[in-house]
Amino acid sequence: MILINKTRRAHTVAILTMLSLVVAMLSGTILPRVANASSPNPSPRTSKTWKHDNVASDLKQLLKTKGADAMVKVIVQFEGEISGQLNAFLNSNGVRVKKHFANFNSLAAEFPVNLVQTLSSFPEVAFVSVDSEVHSLGGHVAHTSGADNVRSMSNDSALDGSGVAIAIVDSGIYGAHVAFTDQETGQSRIIVNRDFTGENRTDDPYGHGTHVASAAAGNGTVSQAQYVGIAPRAKLVN
Repeated sequence: MILINKTRRAHTVAILTMLSLVVAMLSGTILPRVANASSPNPSPRTSKTWKHDNVASDLKQLLKTKGADAMVKVIVQFEGEISGQLNAFLNSNGVRVKKHFANFNSLAAEFPVNLVQTLSSFPEVAFVSVDSEVHSLGGHVAHTSGADNVRSMSNDSALDGSGVAIAIVDSGIYGAHVAFTDQETGQSRIIVNRDFTGENRTDDPYGHGTHVASAAAGNGTVSQAQYVGIAPRAKLVN
């Protein structure tokens, strides 16, 4: 009797499940509706027909604040080949192409602000942004780390690594580099060279250890002291 009841319940659940599926298919919740010309909600556009916003926000701001004839410097990035129509635009009056960057499929140009929207409408234009002025930070390690600030606030003029040895466990150090000489004696501040690789060499075939050693204890000889290490008079253990 128990077995018969279980079988009936199983059959009932199966029938209800099948009915639910049929209703769902008829209402279009499982099978997608076929879009047609009269459909009020056509299917989303594919990536081939839809173009993302390809004008940088800061450039959009310039469009609002600058006069129509104001000149703007931009970087234009492309996707694919430049069409004849776009090439004609770039060679038209008022447009000055300053530089082509073949490896990046882009160029730098200057033209009136009112031409930005026309440029961005070409399908091969991927992105248009302001060609902003770039400033070098110079040797910022001692500044951004706070070492310069500490030295300026302290009465101890010896806060330059004097009497300290720093071990650089890396790819080695190029010992002949002028950044590692003692500027008073002219001698190298590398006091120990030790190989842990079994290659019997302590030079720097990769350049990384020399870079790290300079950030730690470079004396600022390079570029008129723009690149000074944290402790420019410290000894070095290579």
